[in-house]
Amino acid sequence: MADDAATPLLRWLRKAEGRKAYVVNLAGYGRLAFPETGVYRLAGFSDRLLELLLLLEAKEPGSWMADRLGDLGTTAPDAGEEEA
Repeated sequence: MADDAATPLLRWLRKAEGRKAYVVNLAGYGRLAFPETGVYRLAGFSDRLLELLLLLEAKEPGSWMADRLGDLGTTAPDAGEEEA
């Protein structure tokens, strides 16, 4: 008998709109297709994955990124500005 984790997961996802599931392949390789709505398949694990999950769950990803980048500034001056 095969271990079928997909069936109960998909059943759970369909019970309420807006549910998401993050499936992490710890082996770090494999298919990264997203065949189902709300299922995000990720390969590999690191501490950066936890930050990625926060970004994926953020209501406003642009604001979240701006907060994380803080005072790093930009790599190029804005139009009309001279480089220091």
